[in-house]
Amino acid sequence: MSMLHTTSTLGPNIAINPALNIQLVRVGISQTPILVIDDYLQSTAELIHYARFHGKFSPDNTSYYPGVRSKLPKEYVVACLKPLMKRLYSVFAIPTQLRPNPIDNTFSLVTVESENLLPVQTLPHFDTCDPNLLAVVHYLNPLSHGGTGFFRHNRSAIERVNLGGEQEYLMDVQRLLNKSPHSQSQYCATSHPAYTCIYQVPYQQNRLLIYPGNLLHSALINKTGDINTDPSTGRLTANMFIKFS
Repeated sequence: MSMLHTTSTLGPNIAINPALNIQLVRVGISQTPILVIDDYLQSTAELIHYARFHGKFSPDNTSYYPGVRSKLPKEYVVACLKPLMKRLYSVFAIPTQLRPNPIDNTFSLVTVESENLLPVQTLPHFDTCDPNLLAVVHYLNPLSHGGTGFFRHNRSAIERVNLGGEQEYLMDVQRLLNKSPHSQSQYCATSHPAYTCIYQVPYQQNRLLIYPGNLLHSALINKTGDINTDPSTGRLTANMFIKFS
């Protein structure tokens, strides 16, 4: 049995599984590619241990994320992303002259009760209009948690928000929020009157999910088990973005 490190750095157990189960899914009318890679690391135990004992979790005031975040260790980010690069250029049609830059790499835990959500936090969202920014989500804990859903906006049929359609889409969202400003807050689910869920990826320990940041998406929060401040039992994810520029 390998020993977990008690220092604030990661040990040699952050290693990629050589026998990966890689699934390429194309979703929606846009046939947007999504990568789902199961059993990505040989073990997530050391990473969970790091989050539990060395994570410095605090609210994310730079986004609408409904919870707390802590910086990911650089060793993990490099070990996780480097083996994927060649495949990412191919799958997501990234121009070869662009170079990858990992940004905003954090552990994330959902901690906000549904009744305390802001109206905008109850809707699917997009991270960027940049088609060359990829979102990476690594599900870490073994317990049952909510996964990730991908959506189409019904009125506009938008699935990916680009620069040309951003303002129109945001105006639609504002009109939607203005119609029911005092409705009961709840986390986004696969059933929504203004959106259609085009695909969902269940939370499974050690599953890596990669998708374009401009694709409408939302965490599918299970209120009974996901809203939890404990990294060892909550909906712990490692979230990374790769900006190609």
